[in-house]
Amino acid sequence: GGWNTFNFFFFGKKVEDNCAQCPETTRILESLPRFERDHVMFSALNPHARIPPHTGPMNGILRAHLGLVVPRGCYIRVGPQEQTWEEGKIMVFDDSFEHEVFNHSDSVRIVLFANFWHPCFSEKEISVLERFRAAYERGPFAMVHEQNQAAKRAHDLEVNRVAHA
Repeated sequence: GGWNTFNFFFFGKKVEDNCAQCPETTRILESLPRFERDHVMFSALNPHARIPPHTGPMNGILRAHLGLVVPRGCYIRVGPQEQTWEEGKIMVFDDSFEHEVFNHSDSVRIVLFANFWHPCFSEKEISVLERFRAAYERGPFAMVHEQNQAAKRAHDLEVNRVAHA
């Protein structure tokens, strides 16, 4: 489709084969303070593609995007604000706010996508939240959240087809 990922960590589990292909990137990521291992990836958005509006499951995570390949015409909306990436610079946002991504260019947009625990949490609180998150991701609420997000995305895609037809 329009969005492709190369995962380093997915739902807290290290993707060993991918990490072995990028050992220096993995080493740097794992050395970062407050690094959260839920979803860490290279994120490639194909030309003229869109990631529909969605939200993360909690507001304790700050998402960082390091712009690697950013053609003109690519941007993200977080809440009511729209921004674009700059190659070599990091954009940080709270993914519990609704956000969506657009690539109106003729080239692929690539960012390094990583999460960090919010600075308001102590190390002890992070330990508890990591256990909570692991339990959440194994439970029925994560499935309901994912189903709700998928339904919202499908609806948004359908609305866009009608609006652009």
